[in-house]
Amino acid sequence: MTLDRFDWISIPPGKVTLETGQTFTVPAFAITRLPVTNADYDLFVRAEDGYARPEWWAFSQDAQAFHAENPAPPYTAHPGDNLPRTNVSWYEAVAFSRWLSAQLGQHISLPTEQQWQRAAQGDTGWRFPWGDQFDPSRCNFNTDGPTPVGQFPDGASPFGVLDMAGNVWEWCLNDYYTGSTDISLPATDRVLRGGSWWCNTPGDLAVDYRNGGYLHGWSHDWGFRVVRL
Repeated sequence: MTLDRFDWISIPPGKVTLETGQTFTVPAFAITRLPVTNADYDLFVRAEDGYARPEWWAFSQDAQAFHAENPAPPYTAHPGDNLPRTNVSWYEAVAFSRWLSAQLGQHISLPTEQQWQRAAQGDTGWRFPWGDQFDPSRCNFNTDGPTPVGQFPDGASPFGVLDMAGNVWEWCLNDYYTGSTDISLPATDRVLRGGSWWCNTPGDLAVDYRNGGYLHGWSHDWGFRVVRL
């Protein structure tokens, strides 16, 4: 694997204000232009040093217990190389990022929700990546399933990041209740951002809307992307 497989977008430092009203300063980072696809994730699943190896799950006792109960991942809910990977738990998304870090010799992780929102909103203060008014033609919303990644270029964020509204909810590092990004700590829920194809309320796709998902759960509309520090 090389970095060429992923299209990284550099995000400059700046500030974000979360739905909670808290404002954070976010240092510079890079984020993948697109969510992780089935083809991307399959590299991890099929690699001899991939999903089956215990070291990628050693970040917490709960993650190790999850892997012991799930030595192989479930099938994606929506097959197709260029579709976003779904049926992926928070534990699996973190393990993928740890494996990818080792492959690339880079610090790769899930985004914090502050990084995610910074990449989606920039300095605009907009409600959606493209502006304040919801436009269903710019995203995959209230449909029958995900679309191949990158199908809505008119929905790009101010930095050119795609699919940050609709298609699939995206895992972030943060504990939904405490905001902690410590992956070693137990949690009830972790943050999901961006909304999905299954949503029928435009507000769910707002850049600051916070959703939470049980971190060992799988869903047909949950996916993820990664950042590079």
